[in-house]
Amino acid sequence: MGLVEHFSVADTQRVIESHFAQPKPGGIAVISFPTPTLLYRAARFLTGELGMWNFPDERPLHRAEVASTLEKHGELFSEKLLWPLVFTQRIMVVRKFPQSVSNARAKR
Repeated sequence: MGLVEHFSVADTQRVIESHFAQPKPGGIAVISFPTPTLLYRAARFLTGELGMWNFPDERPLHRAEVASTLEKHGELFSEKLLWPLVFTQRIMVVRKFPQSVSNARAKR
């Protein structure tokens, strides 16, 4: 957790895909990332103004960017936006496709 948002767009896709190397077909991958809600942007601005922001390479991710990579590897099982964290995080739980489905989707 807390890694996929520290890369370029292309590298973020590769890092997300790497989450599917470990689970067996039908297994679960969990991806969590900051998402740019108004609360996140306000908290980040405030901490930046106070000189307290220590993550210059963090890139909050939109759901669509992550989902477009996830859907190539599995089916979204559960999803939640975690508001109490202030720096809002989206968590997505994905069930990895059976091998035959993964191969067919990868060829598209």
